[in-house]
Amino acid sequence: MSQPEKAEKTEEENWFDKLVDDRKWINDNPDHFEENGKKLYDEDNLKRIKRFADAPMGYIDERIELNKEMSKSYHKLHHSILLAGLTGFLILVVSQSLVGFVDKLADGEFRVDRSKREMVALQEQSESNMVLDAVVFDLGGTLITTRRNADELLALSCRSLTNCLASQGFDIELKDVIQVTTDIYDTYFSFALSSYIELEAHTIYKAILYRLSIPDYSNKHLLAEAIKSYYKPVAEDYQEFEDAETTLSHLKEKRLKLGLLSNNHSIKLHDLLLERFGLRKFFDAIVVSGQLGIRKPHKRIFLNCLQKLQVGPQDSIYVGDRLVQDVEGAKAAGMKCIHMKRSEDDTIWAKRREERMDHIKPDWTVDSLQEVKRIVMSITNK
Repeated sequence: MSQPEKAEKTEEENWFDKLVDDRKWINDNPDHFEENGKKLYDEDNLKRIKRFADAPMGYIDERIELNKEMSKSYHKLHHSILLAGLTGFLILVVSQSLVGFVDKLADGEFRVDRSKREMVALQEQSESNMVLDAVVFDLGGTLITTRRNADELLALSCRSLTNCLASQGFDIELKDVIQVTTDIYDTYFSFALSSYIELEAHTIYKAILYRLSIPDYSNKHLLAEAIKSYYKPVAEDYQEFEDAETTLSHLKEKRLKLGLLSNNHSIKLHDLLLERFGLRKFFDAIVVSGQLGIRKPHKRIFLNCLQKLQVGPQDSIYVGDRLVQDVEGAKAAGMKCIHMKRSEDDTIWAKRREERMDHIKPDWTVDSLQEVKRIVMSITNK
């Protein structure tokens, strides 16, 4: 019996294969990382990257099949979507007209109070209708935080790396280490934020050592020492939020499954932080972007964590401090989300950023883990 012919891959599927090949190539050729990285997040490719960078390596075939199924179902849904959209539009026009009429009669204070009451009512309704099996937490900014700002930590880390290289016989000036490290990380984060792909730490540090003209830049021992030295000041700077351990312990006692989901290309740093603060014991599943190869806010990394917890997105809550990485990503995966907003950032840049992200709506916004505990208990105790 003859084998059926395989359908030819589409242009976009071939492009995605090339993206994965490029990721392999970057890992194997860190000396060309900067040049090839810029190609990958070129503005012309940005939309395709966001659409097809679902995951590295293992998920490619699954993604291609999913795209085919979506294409088949699209035409079936098209007419019903148009009809539903038209009906919804007519209802919206009528309802907005009525609301506008009432608002004209009401003063500003009444409208604000009404809005607050509606928000509380929606939250209470959301809590009352939910069955909760799991809570998934972000790590940095949610359970732990740094004391120093990013610039101070960069200077300390580069000094530590410079000293490490000196101990290995390489005489490199601190300013050169800072310049190269900054250049490589700027290139890397632009690529990562555009593609949602997380490279491993050793790839990034191969590129840094290569740019510093160190001949044996692929030496495993040297790489391990370089990574360890760079992250030592960062690890030492972290502190645990005072309400973190009590909250996790309380939720664990209630027999809820707990997950931890973090963006971190350095798995060793992530593990070091968990050990230092004794947090590992609380979690039934731990997912790190550097291990999986995908970054938040892509929904695949959230679903991967839920798969390990063996729960569905509709039966889980995510807690995180970033609107895009945490809230938008969790909502895309179908989860309820608590936005951890511990302090107000009144800078002009922060206000502009918030304006650009005002379409991202968490289910709850809190400023402490005690409030997270209250929300979870209101759901589990009903």
